[in-house]
Amino acid sequence: MFSDLYFRFGIRPLMDALQRTSVHCYVVSAGLRSVIDQAFAVLESQTELNLAETVSVCSTQEEYNSQGCISNFISPFITSANKFLLFTHDRFPTLKPYSNAILMGDLIDDLSMTTSLKLSTTLTIGMLNSNVNLFRRQ
Repeated sequence: MFSDLYFRFGIRPLMDALQRTSVHCYVVSAGLRSVIDQAFAVLESQTELNLAETVSVCSTQEEYNSQGCISNFISPFITSANKFLLFTHDRFPTLKPYSNAILMGDLIDDLSMTTSLKLSTTLTIGMLNSNVNLFRRQ
């Protein structure tokens, strides 16, 4: 089964700028890690990006059985409401003492995920999540 994969407008130039300037990016998602990894592999195949150099993915990681089906999830199971816990969990890379953050998300809970961190500046960006076909650039 195949499906179309669309990144939000501007993600390619953003990732290119982050890599060019050696700015590290944490992608924190309640999505499945294997799906996110595959999406980034598609992005890398379409560009000259090497996202492993500048992107760390923190998301729900699954275990597979011998038939290749998901059999379990590795703790912690990440939801939109508990993403803030990721910054203290030992399974994920710890954040260096950054003083600034850009939070982009499509849920209100996404905007509070760094409340436990002492940051100088936080820029929050909400994402359009309705009528996407009207605004998608072809």
